[in-house]
Amino acid sequence: MRLFLPETLNLTSSAPLSASAFLHDYRTLLKNRSLLVYVGIVSTSYAGLFAWISASPFVLQNLYGLSPLEFGLAFGLACIGSVIGAGTAASLVTRIGLDRTIGLGAMALAGGGLGLVAVIELGSSWAPALVLAMAVYHAGLGLAMPQAIAGALTPFPDHAGAASSLVGFVQQSSAALVGAVGGHALGATAWPLAAAVAAMGAMSFALWAACICADQRRDDRPGRTEPAGAASDHPSSVIPPPSATHTSLDLMQINETRGALTRIR
Repeated sequence: MRLFLPETLNLTSSAPLSASAFLHDYRTLLKNRSLLVYVGIVSTSYAGLFAWISASPFVLQNLYGLSPLEFGLAFGLACIGSVIGAGTAASLVTRIGLDRTIGLGAMALAGGGLGLVAVIELGSSWAPALVLAMAVYHAGLGLAMPQAIAGALTPFPDHAGAASSLVGFVQQSSAALVGAVGGHALGATAWPLAAAVAAMGAMSFALWAACICADQRRDDRPGRTEPAGAASDHPSSVIPPPSATHTSLDLMQINETRGALTRIR
C-alpha cells in the first residue's frame, strides 16, 4: 500500500514523540471553549442516536408488535431524516453560516426527542409516530453534527490529529455509555428510550443556546476590547486571511467560515 499511496506531506515533525508532548497538545485543546462546546454538541447528539439504536428493536418489536421486517423498514425510514438533514445543511451552511445551521439542527434534535416523549405520554400505540419523531431527530443530527465536527477541527491545523482523536473519543464514549444505560433500563415501557433521546437532544440545544447567549452578552458589554496581540479561543481567529494564491471558491469559503464562526463566539 505504501508503494501505491506515498506520503503527500513532505514536512515531518522534528519533535520526538513523548507523553508530555501529547499531554501538552490536549491541554491546549481543552483550554479552547469553542472546542468544548462543539465536542459537547457532537457527543450529546450522537449519544441520543445510540440510545435509539440500542433500544428501538425492543421497543418497536416487543412493545409495538412490529415484525422483524417491519422493524427494518421503520428503522430505515427514520434514517431518511439524516439524509435530508445532511443534504439541507450542505447548501444551508453557505447561506446562513455554521452557527445558525448548528442551531437549527439542535432545535430539531430537541424537537424530535420531545416528540418521542409526547408519543409515550399520550399512550399512542401507533409505531409510525415514534418513527416520525426519530426522523426529526435524525434530521437534526444531519444538520448539527457534521458542522460541529468541522467547527471543532478548524482552529487547530497544527493539532488536527489530536483534535480529531479527542472528538472521536468523547463522541464514541458518550454514545456507548448512553446506549448501554438506556438498553439496561428498558422494561415494560418505552420511557427509557424517550427519556434518553429527549435528554440528549435538549442538552445539544442547551449547549448551543448557552454559548450563543453568553457570547452575545460578552460582545454587548460597553468598552469591551481585545488586548493587543491576544489570541482568541474562537475558531475564526485562526482562519487564514485571503491571499493572492486563493481561488475564488477558496475566498468564498474562508469569508463564509470566518463570518459564521465569529457569530458563535
